[in-house]
Amino acid sequence: MKASTIIPLILMLVLMAAAAQAKDLSVEKLAKEKDLKTGDSVTISLMFTNPFDQDLPVRIVDNNVIANNGLDVQCMEFTVPANQQVEAEYPPIQLLNDGEYTLDAASVSYTDPETGEENTVKSGTLKVSVGKGNAAGSGQGVTTIYQCDGMNMRSTSFSSTGGNMQVSINQGGMQAQIQQQMQQMEDDMNNGMQNAQDRMQQQNAVQNNQIAQDAGALKQQMEEQREQYQQMQQEFAKQLGQDEQFAKEHQQLMNEGYNLTDAQLDPESNSTGSFKMQYQRSDGETASLSGDMKDGKMQDLDKQSSVEQKRMAQQMMQDPQYKQYAQQLAQQGYNQTAMKMSGSGNMTQLTARFENPDGQQANITAEFENKTITKVEMKKEDEKSRWWIPAIILALAGITIAAYLIYRKYHRQAEEPAKVKKKVERPIDYHKDAKKLLEEAKRLFADGKEKDAYEKASQSIRLFYTHKLGHRKELTNTQTIEALKRHKMAHHDTQRCLNLCGMVEFAKYKANKKDFSEIVRTAEKIIEMKK
Repeated sequence: MKASTIIPLILMLVLMAAAAQAKDLSVEKLAKEKDLKTGDSVTISLMFTNPFDQDLPVRIVDNNVIANNGLDVQCMEFTVPANQQVEAEYPPIQLLNDGEYTLDAASVSYTDPETGEENTVKSGTLKVSVGKGNAAGSGQGVTTIYQCDGMNMRSTSFSSTGGNMQVSINQGGMQAQIQQQMQQMEDDMNNGMQNAQDRMQQQNAVQNNQIAQDAGALKQQMEEQREQYQQMQQEFAKQLGQDEQFAKEHQQLMNEGYNLTDAQLDPESNSTGSFKMQYQRSDGETASLSGDMKDGKMQDLDKQSSVEQKRMAQQMMQDPQYKQYAQQLAQQGYNQTAMKMSGSGNMTQLTARFENPDGQQANITAEFENKTITKVEMKKEDEKSRWWIPAIILALAGITIAAYLIYRKYHRQAEEPAKVKKKVERPIDYHKDAKKLLEEAKRLFADGKEKDAYEKASQSIRLFYTHKLGHRKELTNTQTIEALKRHKMAHHDTQRCLNLCGMVEFAKYKANKKDFSEIVRTAEKIIEMKK
């Protein structure tokens, strides 16, 4: 054989051998179900084949949206086991409209463990055919997912007859409580294992292995609960977006230039719970929608806006009765200190608060029905109603003198042989103690110790309600909310504060000044509650 023929053949064999030695991750996009119709759900999955001798961490970017319903995966971390083929499934997607759809190719990046190079592989596209079937409803939603670099964020944009609504769902609410329980149980179990090792050095390997298995099962159970609650939040948000009354008010705010900036969802089930949506315009004006839903039906919807408050305040100040009351107060040395709006449905109350140099207070309240004033009245703190102040001063002076005389008497007796005396417990000033804890929280936050600050703020709220509601043992976050519900007391603001504190203590959540300031304001309001 001639040399000219042998050389190309050798080169080809070398190239083929090199190609045979090259390794690469492979990925394929699949649909689990076949013969799909509207009303069905389809499960999209990625089938990975890992040719390497070690586990391979990957980052997935994918988009699986079918007729404005599905998943937009901006980033998701996953680990493919060594030398294995494994299938990763996404949550099911409900099929709302018939037609032919093509899902984008998934992009998967990873670091080659043999060369250290960054590689990216892609799956093929996937065609999905949906025939006509059962009616699937009108609600549509695209859930955007980012689960990389220690962050776990989801935001769902829902479409309905009233317009679009986007709700962000992060690690919060019941999830923080579940994570708190999981962390506490895990800590208790770890402490128990350590104590057992200290007491019994001869403990056998089988027992240790059983404890580790129990801990793993417990963590898995808690993670399942967290995922179930997150799914419940998404379903509740979807129910909310489909409510005609809510959709109408939401769309009106959007038409007026507002953007949804925060969503607080507190579901008890997929269709029952409470909510509060915060909006803001580019000029700084704010608005909110809050209320309760039961079995998919709106029970109470309250709409507030700073623009509406200013308009109603101007209308109130032009009212003849209000002018008369305000003039009377001005002549008596009162100055306006605040304005507060409250109400529900088409009924609204706007209250102007006044105070004189002696600290006496007065309120002028205007009642609105369908944005029209129906009544204006004034309530003023009467001088006679403050008769108790001198009486209290005299009583305190008497108590101080009596305490001094008692002290002198028992101080002298202390020098004599000690006698057995019955110890009398002093009543706890839980208002004062709660304030001290809150001040300590502020100091810790200012010193950069955010986690300790959130824990102290949570403790101040729990300590206050423990004594306010007559409990001997300090309440946990969950017990506090349950106790408030049993006493039919407002609990939504308290629950949000405790949830935020729990997120910082036990979840991957970054503390920030805005949330901490909100917690402090709410805690101060709670602690100032009358005894």
